[in-house]
Amino acid sequence: MEHLTSRGKSSFASLVSRTVLSQVPSIPKQKNAHLVPPSSFHLLRILKHGIIFGFVLRILVFTLTDAPDFMEERFEISTPVTGFKRMKEGLFLFRNGIDPYEGGLFHQAPLLLLLFHLLSKFPSVLNPVVFATADAISSLALIRIARLKLKLQRNEQWKPRGPPLWDEIGEHSANRKDGNLQIFPELVSTLYSLNPLIVAGCLGRSSVVFNNVAVMCALYYAMRGKRTLSMLSLALATYFSLYPVVLFGPCVLLLAVRNKLPVVATCAASFLCFMALLLYLSYELMGRSWNFIFATYGVILSAPDLTPNIGLWWYFNIEIFDEFRLFFLGVFNLLIVCFALPVTVRMKTNPLFAAYILSLILAVTKSYPSILDIGLYMSLFSLNPEVMKYMRHTVTLLFVTPVCVMLPPTFHYLWIYQGRANSNFLYAATLVVGAAQVVLLIDSSIAHLRREWERVNGEWRGVAARHS
Repeated sequence: MEHLTSRGKSSFASLVSRTVLSQVPSIPKQKNAHLVPPSSFHLLRILKHGIIFGFVLRILVFTLTDAPDFMEERFEISTPVTGFKRMKEGLFLFRNGIDPYEGGLFHQAPLLLLLFHLLSKFPSVLNPVVFATADAISSLALIRIARLKLKLQRNEQWKPRGPPLWDEIGEHSANRKDGNLQIFPELVSTLYSLNPLIVAGCLGRSSVVFNNVAVMCALYYAMRGKRTLSMLSLALATYFSLYPVVLFGPCVLLLAVRNKLPVVATCAASFLCFMALLLYLSYELMGRSWNFIFATYGVILSAPDLTPNIGLWWYFNIEIFDEFRLFFLGVFNLLIVCFALPVTVRMKTNPLFAAYILSLILAVTKSYPSILDIGLYMSLFSLNPEVMKYMRHTVTLLFVTPVCVMLPPTFHYLWIYQGRANSNFLYAATLVVGAAQVVLLIDSSIAHLRREWERVNGEWRGVAARHS
């Protein structure tokens, strides 16, 4: 009897619990919820506001502090071809009817000069809004690039033989661990918005901010298959700083994914037409004068201004004999160009990774780099988290990064302000930065190639990693 009573009580309790639970509204399932750990949903909701927070942070720092005046003087941010201080000098000459390219002080694009000339007619508060908006656009482009990359990664084809990789996202991955090394678009854009290097460059009002916007838009429109907009954005980036022309190959590869017809010739024609249009507009703006050509692109290639920066050219050009200067300038510029085609061809299966590698090479080898160039390739690297499993020197790079951030400002302060050091100290610090970037370049390249090899050679998947 007691047994029957207990059974009756349990049946009644289960009936009540089912009735109560049926009245509770069900929680809608998130799209692709099987790919994201449940604990990550709250974090993703917070990260969705990262772009807004980054925008507000920049505006507040611009308006409430003196940080912009300090940042525009920093050699890590302000270079002879990107500094806002040089822009103000060019604006003064332009307003007074003097060719700003005659004196050898102004080396930025004429259309940028026109932009800031128009902004000077409005309240000064609009200036910070333009730079903060430019960074916000870059973040928006980056989050959309990450979403498109995630779709491509899901459709990635792996050879079925052998155990699949634990970070593979395709449906055929039986041993996939959900959420491991997956791209979180909101996290990628938030890391860009709140990256201290990007924020400092924005506060310093460097023109590289506009270069980064154009590069991000070029990659985004290429992934969308928008050939005209992609080539226009790439032409703008090249017009601003010349070096982004090496990203033509990755953009073409991204466009080829959505376009069945040959795109190389049409992309080249579109790019050249847009460049010709931008140069002609500059020619008309400067009173039908071509002086800006050498004052902008010629200075970038020849590096006559030896102002210290975080690059490797300035000290080398100081110490070299004049009769060898032209030869080494040719070698340095050829070094930049010669990597473009091999990297693009070798990494054609992942054009975004090729863009990251080329951006990293530019940050090491260009004549006037800044911390914004480092921030750019860091953002592109965040789009490729799948290679981190194969990297060997991740811990070393994590410890070296703060050293690279602190050494150049410290030695620059000791040299310029304290007089207790000399240029050798600063150049040694820039060599450390360059060496760390080269290690990252080699390590990430090998990691990507190893992952591609395991993707194609399924029977050896995981074997090489265990014996390496």
